[in-house]
Amino acid sequence: MHRILTLIALILFASLTSSVFAGTNLHDNEISKDNSTGSNIKKTRLWNGLPLNKRYHELSDDEKASLNRAYEKINLGDEPPYPQDGLRQIVEAVDQIAKKLHPTGKLQLLVDIDEQGKANNVSVLTSPNPQLAELVASVLLLSPFKPAICSGQPCKMQYPFNLVFEKKLR
Repeated sequence: MHRILTLIALILFASLTSSVFAGTNLHDNEISKDNSTGSNIKKTRLWNGLPLNKRYHELSDDEKASLNRAYEKINLGDEPPYPQDGLRQIVEAVDQIAKKLHPTGKLQLLVDIDEQGKANNVSVLTSPNPQLAELVASVLLLSPFKPAICSGQPCKMQYPFNLVFEKKLR
């Protein structure tokens, strides 16, 4: 599944970059003509969230409480939606996209998850780059989720997806 998501994200990236850069003097593999060298600044992508390798049922009570804090109200016994296989596949696919786009700043998205765990829509709250938001939204829309549980039944709920991309000195 991870390879499929990464491949889809890279195919989407390739198709978007070819249309975005059509008619410019950029080659297909170039992001910009900035050829500056000698910089000691390294781009890093920070995941300020939950363990990447755990499914929802594997999260500790503290980790579940941390996830629940993202919501205005979660009743006792209710569960928010969560990536079916954990966050690793999604974050790794996003990392591949970020390696091409080199974003700096916050990416905050809300994913509408239905009762079956299918992502139906992604709302962009903040993004350092519109192309980044579009590609990450595509990855999220293709990812299966564990549906939210409300009063013991699967229900619709949004899932917040937040990443911070920073520059760090080496």
